[in-house]
Amino acid sequence: MNALKATGIAVSIGAGTPSLFTEFNRNPPTGDADFVFFGNAAIVHAADDLSVMETLTVYPPVIATARRRCPGKPIWLGPCTIGMRHNPYGQDVAANPTRSRMPAAGDDPRHGALFGAAFAVGVAAQAAAAGIDRLILAAPTGQFGLLDAAGERRPLQAVHAELAAASGAERRDVVVDRSGIAAVAYRTGEGTRILIANLTAEDIELSIPDAFHVLGIIEPLAKMSILQSKQLVLHRYRTIVLTTSVSGRNSTLSIAV
Repeated sequence: MNALKATGIAVSIGAGTPSLFTEFNRNPPTGDADFVFFGNAAIVHAADDLSVMETLTVYPPVIATARRRCPGKPIWLGPCTIGMRHNPYGQDVAANPTRSRMPAAGDDPRHGALFGAAFAVGVAAQAAAAGIDRLILAAPTGQFGLLDAAGERRPLQAVHAELAAASGAERRDVVVDRSGIAAVAYRTGEGTRILIANLTAEDIELSIPDAFHVLGIIEPLAKMSILQSKQLVLHRYRTIVLTTSVSGRNSTLSIAV
């Protein structure tokens, strides 16, 4: 590990770009950095809801390319946001005073909505499947923050809290029999927890396995509503948290839709 030892503090030193993967790919870092990093934004080219969710499909090839570019290096992915934090192709990101769905804008209204929480689950599912070493989804505050300007929690904060609690936990594989559903699961001391997000504009009916308990559905202000039913409709761009006492160490989770 590279380290700053003058102060007696050992830190990892990374190389990469705070911009997009395109810049990382054009100028891959070299040298003996401890890790490499790059971010991503979902509205570089198009900003409608479907196009934003479709950007999740690029994560597997992008991550695979990064590994080929920098073999053996841990990858720190992020921040992965809907809006653009930096524009490497112009003076600045596009101004968006009306907070509409606009390509190349920095401020996107969906970041603070339930849509933003579902999108974050989609990013986390792709990152987990690819074995990313670190994932950054947001800033603490500001237009890319977990909290809004008034200090209120955005729905994304609830997703972030779940994922932060899973730090260092063993991931479980999840199989969902329908496109448009993202899921990420991890083992806990008591069993397993799983985040499931509806990435589509349609309501989807879920059949929850008997072994699972519905911990709650993420609501505005990052609150959780409690449900008891095993048959439920997961509304458009909503995220649900499940838990089970069954560890299933050698099995794959299956969610029927």
